[in-house]
Amino acid sequence: MRTIPFLVTVLIGAADVTPAADPRPPAAKPAPSPREAAATVSSAMEAAPKGAARILVETLAVDRRGTWTIGSDEAEIFPGSDAILEKSATLIGRQQPERREMVQVTAHFTPVIRADGVCALRIDSEVRAVVSGQATGRPPADRRSAVVEIQPDKERYLEAYTSSATGARLGFKVRCAAAAGPTTSTASMPDVSAITFVDFDLDIARGQGEDPVEPLKSNRLRAILGREAENLFAFNFPLPEGDRGDKRYRREHVELNLLPEVISEGRIQVRVVLKGQVATVSGDGSTISHPFEREDTAVLSSGGAHPIDLEVVSGGNDEGWTRVRYRLLITGRF
Repeated sequence: MRTIPFLVTVLIGAADVTPAADPRPPAAKPAPSPREAAATVSSAMEAAPKGAARILVETLAVDRRGTWTIGSDEAEIFPGSDAILEKSATLIGRQQPERREMVQVTAHFTPVIRADGVCALRIDSEVRAVVSGQATGRPPADRRSAVVEIQPDKERYLEAYTSSATGARLGFKVRCAAAAGPTTSTASMPDVSAITFVDFDLDIARGQGEDPVEPLKSNRLRAILGREAENLFAFNFPLPEGDRGDKRYRREHVELNLLPEVISEGRIQVRVVLKGQVATVSGDGSTISHPFEREDTAVLSSGGAHPIDLEVVSGGNDEGWTRVRYRLLITGRF
């Protein structure tokens, strides 16, 4: 897959018991810093079998609109590499709705699958925020690091950012487990020297109605030649209230599947499958869904880009929107 404070719980062994004759209490051991915790986890796993990990990340925001999803992403990450997640969003002040805050989040996810199936995941994040009305310029970065352990059937929530200006918050809800296939044992893994890796940069822009498309997010994926990689873009956008005053929002899911098929004469052929739905969700329980699916073949040189344009039309003005347009730009490097 390819834009916080984290609370990390670290189990510390019991302190050495001093002789009974010594009345002094045993000295408490200081909690390790995130950097020390990461080094401890890395050292403990050096001898463990390692395989590809599949992570699912839902980026959440909490502001005046309540809790909403900025995006959902999925990636398969190979040992020794990481996934970069880039997100941007506008947050609305919880107490002062006229106050808006633009945030840009960049996070690196570095997983290791241990022999017992537990995913040890390191997250290094950077958040930059600009509040409306403040002086422009490059804002200072809020950088955080954390190491968490995630069971295959569990998920962890990590708070990423809390704004002192708007009271809004950002966080990641993460799942992590071994990727499908015999990847947890080095004996069953294919010869790395025989694998051809392909990196994809994905950029998605979006426009409503007649408005021009504007950049929305970017992701990075790594795939193996002959093996499919996938990414899910998910967005929720508020809509005007319905005729009966019911709250409504538009739910958008765009799933992209990339299958690098063959490399010849410095160019790669990639099968591209784009599917998903745009749905109007109402507080009265009704949902109007508009599914879509298309397939394309892209031929790329290394560093070359392939654009895809997609338009989804509503069922009528009573849904609170008319049409949504997407432009996806796929750049391959191999």
